[in-house]
Amino acid sequence: MRRADPSLKTVNRRISHTIFVALVVGAIALLSLGTRPAETQETSALPLYKVQDLGTLGGLSMASGINATDKVVGGSSTSDEWGHAFLYSGGQMSDLGTLGGSQSFASDINNADKVVGSSDTSDSKARAFLYSGGVMRDLGTLGGLISVAVDINEADKVVGSSTPSLSDPNTEHAFLYSGGVMRDLGTLGGSRSAANGINNTDKAVGFSLMSDDAAGHAFLYSGGQMSDLGTLGGSDSNAFDISDADKVVGISSTSDAFTYHAFLYSDGVMRDLNSLIPANSGWTLTSAEAINGNGNIVGYGYNPDGLQHAFLLRPYFEGFYQPVDNFPTLNKTRAGKIIPIRFSLGRDQGLDIFATGYPKSETIPCNSTTPVDAIEETASGKHGLFYNARTDRYEYEWATSSTWRGCRQFVMKLKDGSVQRANFSFSK
Repeated sequence: MRRADPSLKTVNRRISHTIFVALVVGAIALLSLGTRPAETQETSALPLYKVQDLGTLGGLSMASGINATDKVVGGSSTSDEWGHAFLYSGGQMSDLGTLGGSQSFASDINNADKVVGSSDTSDSKARAFLYSGGVMRDLGTLGGLISVAVDINEADKVVGSSTPSLSDPNTEHAFLYSGGVMRDLGTLGGSRSAANGINNTDKAVGFSLMSDDAAGHAFLYSGGQMSDLGTLGGSDSNAFDISDADKVVGISSTSDAFTYHAFLYSDGVMRDLNSLIPANSGWTLTSAEAINGNGNIVGYGYNPDGLQHAFLLRPYFEGFYQPVDNFPTLNKTRAGKIIPIRFSLGRDQGLDIFATGYPKSETIPCNSTTPVDAIEETASGKHGLFYNARTDRYEYEWATSSTWRGCRQFVMKLKDGSVQRANFSFSK
């Protein structure tokens, strides 16, 4: 249910948009209101992010999907005020067109650069599409007139929602599309649901009405079961995407019933993303629409000028510092040495930052064409993780085995799910 705002005029007749927005209409001002003042934000010990403005196709914009190479998709109003799907790549935003109608919206992109979303057809029906190789293709429905493709994984499995029959055009069900077939995923007890995201272990997330058909909550679908993810203190929430590390992002009402914020759900806890960015950023993050394997998050919110724009959140980790060279360089060293692995997370976030079982290393094939640089500094006498307040850097003393030969990859996974890697070559 990654949605285009009414002012973008992008396929807002689709049922998956109206279910959730009907619950919040009048409560949040989206693109149609244009501006709003920034809110005061609290600091947090969790990772901080930097914000990048992606621009527009001529009007306003929101981002909905991002792949592993940081290609971003979404929707933007054009100079004629119609909303079109876009692809942002190499610093440029490109218009993807429609299925013959006037409006379209791109919801997600996989690592093969296949894009899914919804578009008006020439007869003004909202239909799911798959965009690949410059061609936009209609994916059909569950039996009704309307469908929306919202997410695609690396196995080309697609999730979304569709009207299940011609007799009840006001009902939609979440679906999983695989091998040309749409399958109904059920609900949390209510009459409607919509699937918004799927990861590479086939776990899906989305939104479902509860048994009273009044409130709606974010869900996680796994192993044939749909679980309720709760809210940020309010009555409604919606999950839009899930990473392979099972990190879920979306939007939720807060304890103030008229305020909606972007969230990050991990390890059984839903967190307000506004508490994870600098308090003086000037941004208010309204909705987190997608997250990739690097922990990068895209969505929309209000920038320091009070305008709604697409945002990109990147963890403050920007690479390893010397003496380690970053991927793809091969760091050459003697086996058995202690190597200082230095990095920054923006500020001191304590020493409990690694995911269980990390850091670790694993054997990789050696590539003769990879650039090589010798490790020029090693450590002695220390082991484990340290933080240097003067340099604002962490240092992990990596004790290598004297028996290692050939090439290995150092893998550092943080508790936020982000993974960093560096390659090494060991000799006697």
